[in-house]
Amino acid sequence: MDVFIFWMIIIAVMLSGYSFYLWRRAKGGFRFEARLTIIFFLFILVPTVPLTLFVSVLLTQSTELLLPPEVQTSLERSLSTIKIMVEARGNTLLQNCPNLRKLDNNAILANRLLYAAQMKCTEKGPEVIFQFSQNAEYFNAIPELIHEDFHRILRRESTSSFRQFDDAYFIEVYKPLSDSTISLVAYPVSKEIVESKNYIAKSLNIYKSLVFIKREVIRGNLIWALSIIFIIILALIAIYAAKLFSRGISEPINQLTRGMQIVAAGDLTYEVKTAAKDEIQFLVESFNRMTTDLRQSREKLLRTERIAAWRDVARRISHEIKNPLTPIQISLHRLRSKINVSREEQLIFDQSIRTINEEIESLRRLADEFSRFARMPQPKLAEAELNHIIRSIIVLKEGEPTEIAYKLQLSEDIPLLLLDAEQIRRAINNLLKNSAEASPHGGTITITTEPISSKSARVKLTIADQGEGIDPDKLEKIYEPYFTTKEGGMGLGLAIVKRIVEDHSGTLTIESQKGIGTKIEILL
Repeated sequence: MDVFIFWMIIIAVMLSGYSFYLWRRAKGGFRFEARLTIIFFLFILVPTVPLTLFVSVLLTQSTELLLPPEVQTSLERSLSTIKIMVEARGNTLLQNCPNLRKLDNNAILANRLLYAAQMKCTEKGPEVIFQFSQNAEYFNAIPELIHEDFHRILRRESTSSFRQFDDAYFIEVYKPLSDSTISLVAYPVSKEIVESKNYIAKSLNIYKSLVFIKREVIRGNLIWALSIIFIIILALIAIYAAKLFSRGISEPINQLTRGMQIVAAGDLTYEVKTAAKDEIQFLVESFNRMTTDLRQSREKLLRTERIAAWRDVARRISHEIKNPLTPIQISLHRLRSKINVSREEQLIFDQSIRTINEEIESLRRLADEFSRFARMPQPKLAEAELNHIIRSIIVLKEGEPTEIAYKLQLSEDIPLLLLDAEQIRRAINNLLKNSAEASPHGGTITITTEPISSKSARVKLTIADQGEGIDPDKLEKIYEPYFTTKEGGMGLGLAIVKRIVEDHSGTLTIESQKGIGTKIEILL
C-alpha cells in the first residue's frame, strides 16, 4: 500500500501541474478545456482511488478467510493417505518376496496381480530382466511408460503410478534395488478410489494456484501496480475526453466570437463555418441567419434611404420643371400671334414652334413621372380578381401592332386578393412593357398565376420573356431610381413597380440570363 500511496501522490502532482498549464495557456480567458479537464479528473479519480483501496483491502482479507493454510495440509494428507492405502498391498508383497521369480500362484491369486517385472536401466532405456503378465497388452506398454520416470523411481521420488487401460484401473508399485534395478507389481484398484485421488489432486492444484495468486498478487505489490496502471489509464482517458469535448464546444465558440468581432466591425457578409453539432450547430446557424437578416435589413434600409433621397430630388425637379412650362407655352403662343413672317419663312417658323411645343410636352411628361414617383399614393385595398386584371391588360396589349405573342397560363384556383386594382394594373402593364421592349425581334411573353401556401403570400404571378436578358452586374441595380438599361428610359418604372408590390406586402424577384430572357416573380 505504501507504493500505491507514493504513486498516487506523484499522479496527483502531475495532474495538478497539467491542469495549471491548461489554465495558464487559455487564450482570452477561455478556460473551458481546463475546467472540463479538472471536472473529469474529479469525477473519475475521486471515487476511483478510495474504491481501489477498498477493493484491495477486501480482497486481501477475503483471501485470508477463504484460503486458510489448513486446507492445503488436509488435501495433501488425504492424497498421501489414499496413496499409502493403495500402495500397501504392493509394498507388502515386494517386502515379503524380493525375488519376483519365486512368486507362486497363491501369492498371485491372493494379490490379484496383473503383472510383475524386474527391470534395469540401460543406454537404450529400461530393459526387462524378468516378467510375469496376466495380460500381454498391458505389460507391453510398461517400458515406454516407465522410461521417463525410471531415474525418479531409482531416487525413490516416485513409488507408484496409476494406470488405465480401457475401463480397467490399476496401480504399479515400485521398489528400487541396490544394483540399479527396480521391481514392480501391478494390481487392480477401485474406480472410485482413482477418481477420488484425481479429484483431490485437482483440488490441491487449484488451491496452490489460489495461494500463489494470494502471495504474489494480493499480498505482493502487483495488485497495487495494477491499480496504479488502471488509475493512470483513467486519467489519460479523462484528458482525451476533456480535450475532445472541449474542442467540439470551444472551437465553434471561438469561431462565433471571431465572427461577432468581424460583424461588429461592419462586415455583414461573414459566415461562421464549423463542424459543430446539436445545440452549438443551432447557435452557429442562428448567428449566420442573424448576419444574413442584418445584411438584408441594411441593404433594404440603404435602398429605402436612396429611394427617399431620389424622391426628394424628383419632387424638386418636378417642381422646378413644371413652374416655367406654362409661362413658356403662353409666351410661345403670344409670340406666334404677334410675329408676322414672310410666306417663305412661315413654314420654318411653324415647324420651330411645333418642335418647341413637343419638347415642352416631353418635359411636362417627365415632370409628371417625377411627381408620381415622389408622391406614390397609399393603395386603396379592395377584393379583386387578379386574373381579371391580367386579361383586361392583355386585351389591350394584343391590339398593339407588335410581333410579341402573349401566352396566358392562369390558374382558376387562385383566391380573391385585397388589392388596389389600379396600382396593380399599372405595375403589371409596366412589367409587360419592359418585357416587350427587351424583345425587339419578337417572341412570346408567358404570364402565369398559381396559388401557393405560405405565411406571407397566397398567389404567385410569373412573367417570363424570351428577350435579350440583363447583364449580371446590372441586375442588382435595376431597382434603383434613374438607373436604366434602355436608351431614352428614365429608370423609374421598376422602382415604382417595386414600391407598389411592397405596399401590397408582396415581394418582387427578377432572374435573368443574357441572351435567354428574363423571369419576374411577384408573390402577393
